[in-house]
Amino acid sequence: MALSPSRFAHLFAAETGRTPMRAVREARMRHAATLLEATDLDIGRVAAASGFVSPFHFSRAFRREYGVPPRDYRARGRIGG
Repeated sequence: MALSPSRFAHLFAAETGRTPMRAVREARMRHAATLLEATDLDIGRVAAASGFVSPFHFSRAFRREYGVPPRDYRARGRIGG
């Protein structure tokens, strides 16, 4: 694309209203939420499959994004259908 990283980030933010890193983080969280809803993978495997090295860091980031820890999100999703 022949753009510097800073120019790309500027153009990306102008088009989408968010930074490239925020877009990646949101995509990773959506993927994690889907895995929690659709699989029985343990939290560590969901974290790894979503690009997180540490299950602890993943749990904190997930809670910040969704307002509940991953285990509660999974339980709520299964109860609510």
